[in-house]
Order: sequence, then structure tokens, then C-alpha cells
Amino acid sequence: FEGILGLGRPEFFEDRPDIPQDEMFGVPNFFEQAGVRRFSLCFNHQTDGVLGMNTKPHVNPLTSVGKMHWGLDFHGISIGEEKLKLNFCNPNSKKAGMQTACGLIPDSGTTLISASEKHLEILYESICNSWPRCKELQQELMRENDDQMEIFPAVTLQVLLQQCSDWMMGVDLNKEMPTLRFHVAGANGNQEELVLNPRSYVLLNSAQVEIPMVKKGIKG
Repeated sequence: FEGILGLGRPEFFEDRPDIPQDEMFGVPNFFEQAGVRRFSLCFNHQTDGVLGMNTKPHVNPLTSVGKMHWGLDFHGISIGEEKLKLNFCNPNSKKAGMQTACGLIPDSGTTLISASEKHLEILYESICNSWPRCKELQQELMRENDDQMEIFPAVTLQVLLQQCSDWMMGVDLNKEMPTLRFHVAGANGNQEELVLNPRSYVLLNSAQVEIPMVKKGIKG
């Protein structure tokens, strides 16, 4: 038997002032009925994962900032061993009335990382500038075009990854490309650094796939 085991955040009606008192009802989820107060997920590469129930309390718990989803306060990304901080989601950029500058949803049912187009362009450009192979290709493309049109590093990165079969034989991605560090915090103020190595954020596929180009990638 296969089914979906709901692991969503419990609904707290005090967070929903739009619902009248006499209409506040809900169906208890599996964990509530089973008396499970904590759970943990472990995803393993090319083998079964593990779902732990009533696990030991974490030494540095990050409480959820989300109201409808498990969510964290997202403080941005840093690139490479130098930990170059990208220019977005800085906590100091919060405007009046905002609880967080950005939010991050750790979704157990999602394989890929999604973000706004603007932030992805900044991330792609920073990865290219921190990756010697990409930076060299960027300079070569600019010389070939004789500065007739501008080619953005974000596009160069995508071209290089699309043509990975030309250069990846015998290459260790973890030594080639920069590490990504996601900086997050909980509603309780605790902070954590989530480290992703290149083999964790680059998807390798031998099939022919259509990869969308970044808008405004090349302009004449």
C-alpha cells in the first residue's frame, strides 16, 4: 500500500483571525492521533531514507516561523570557502511590519530548489564567478563576441552545465564547483548554516532535457 503521510504543520486557529469562532474545527493529523511530538527525516543517496518519531530533542532547535507550512527565517546564501555573502535576504533589509526579510520552506516532498528569478540570477552569477572553469569560459565568450553584445555569467553557467559531457569525464564536482551555505534561523532566534556541496545541488541527467534560459540573459 502506498499513500501520503501528512507531515504538515498543525493548524493553530489563533493564527487565523479570519475564521469565526463557531467554525473552528479540524481533522487531527496522524502525528496528533499517534501522540508523536517530534519527528525527523533523513534522505540517503541511492538507498532508503529514515523517518524517526519521538526522536530526542535537538541541541539547537529552529522553531517554525511559518503559519501554514514549516518555515524558517532565511538569511541568504554564501558561496565557496571564502563564504562570500550574496546580496539578498539580508535581515537588515526588513521593512516595517515584516517579521523576516525572506522565508525558506524545507519541503519533504520537493526534490528541487526553487526561488525567485531575481535571486536565482544573482546565485547563478555568483557561482560562475566563483568557479574558475565558468569564469574562464565567460572571458572567452566575451573575447569571441568582441564586446558586440553582453553575455551574463548566469547564462554562461547554464551553457556550461548543459554541455557537461564535454568536460566532466574524470572531474570531481565537489572539487570543481563552490559550496553553497544557506543561512537560516528559527522563530526562537536560533541560527544554523546548511551546507550543500556541488553534488547535492547539481542534477546530473544523461537524457535530453530542455533547460529554460534566464530571461534578460543576453542582450544586443
